[in-house]
Parts: sequence; C-alpha cells; structure tokens
Amino acid sequence: MTQAEYRAVDLFCGSGAVSAALIRNHFRVVAALDNDPVACRTYGLNHPDVPLVEEDIRLVDPHLHKAFASLKDIHVLIVCAPCQPFSSQNKRRNAVDPRANLLLQSIKFAKALQPTCILFENVPGIVSATNRKLIDALRSGLAAAGYTLCEPRRIDAAELGVPQRRIRCVMVATRNPAAATLFNHVKFDVPRTTVRQAIGHLPPLGSGDKSGDDDLHFARVHSDIVLRRLAQIPKDGG
Repeated sequence: MTQAEYRAVDLFCGSGAVSAALIRNHFRVVAALDNDPVACRTYGLNHPDVPLVEEDIRLVDPHLHKAFASLKDIHVLIVCAPCQPFSSQNKRRNAVDPRANLLLQSIKFAKALQPTCILFENVPGIVSATNRKLIDALRSGLAAAGYTLCEPRRIDAAELGVPQRRIRCVMVATRNPAAATLFNHVKFDVPRTTVRQAIGHLPPLGSGDKSGDDDLHFARVHSDIVLRRLAQIPKDGG
C-alpha cells in the first residue's frame, strides 16, 4: 500500500493544519469535523475538496451521519480536542469545563469507523493528576471498542524540526498492543531548525511596518516603553 492510499478523518479540525500535514504527506482526508464557524470557513478555503461537517460533535452519530456512515478503510483518526480545559494558561482550568469531556466523543467514532490508528494530540496538562479520571474513561472506552491506548508521550516540537520549543502530549491507540507500545520508543532523527534558519531571510521591519511582498510578514505597533525594553535585550539572547 502506498501513502496515497491512506485515508484519514480529522476531528476538531480547526482551520486545517493537521489536514494540511496529512495531505502534504500524501494522505487523503475523507472527512473533517468542527463546530466553530470561523475555523470552518478557514478550513473550507484551505481544503475545499475535503467533506467538512460543521456541527457539534456531541450531536453527531457517526453510524448514521451521511458524512461518516459510508466510510470504510480508515487508517488514521485524528483527535485534537480543545486544549483550553487542560492548558496551564487557563486560570480557571480547575473549574468544571464541559469542553474537557469532548475528548470522549472520539470513542463513538472509533467504534463506528474502526480506524487502524487513532492519534490524540493536546497540551501536557491533559494527563495531569486532575484529569486522571478523564484519561481512564478514554482508555476504558477505547478498550471496549477494541483499542489499546499507549502511555502519554511528551514531544517537543523542536525535536521534529519546528523552530520553537513547544511541548505537546501525544497518545496513540491501535488494535495491536505491541504497536501502541512501540510508539513510545520511537526516536526522532530530525535536525533542529533555528529561528534564524526559518525566518532569517525576511527583511527587518520597524514597529508597525508591513512587508510589501508578504502579507504574513508584519510588525505590531509597540509603545515607546516596550521599544526601550527591547533595546536593552543583549545580542543573541537575554
């Protein structure tokens, strides 16, 4: 089987970054789902050929919904549930947040689609002691569907060539327990990329300036005090 024959479903697809990575690596995304109208508009522009379901995942029955009921031979189910309930930046993360349980909606899709592999990605806080019952419920529900959930793995995006230290929690579920275990021992052999290597070719901008050649290259307007603070940062760090 060639990569081009692999089929994926992207839950909580957002604007389509994960779908873009899959498609770039010759996967075919056969369905995507999100309920945020702004994100869905962006997804539609980025991936006009992917069937997109703009609905609340809690109200979707994948056994009956026309976008999912006829799907077969799904190799990867992507689950990037909202991270806000688990983020260290959320000052109310210890309060009851109904979005936390959205992660468990993946179980019904596992049962309906029977994918070869399920990939979960989220912030490290998702596996904190506070959320132990949630992960136990996920593990139990997936086990009932025939899947083994691997132990959570913390992965720094810098290890994958991203010019940023960004820690994420990744979990994989498969029907093969040995494969789930194997994921935790895979080593990444990707050269690190510095920020200079990634964007050093862009022309420097002053406060509030915009590039005439690249719409994504612009500088925010800084106050005088911020500019003075930035000027005090020593060369090569501080």
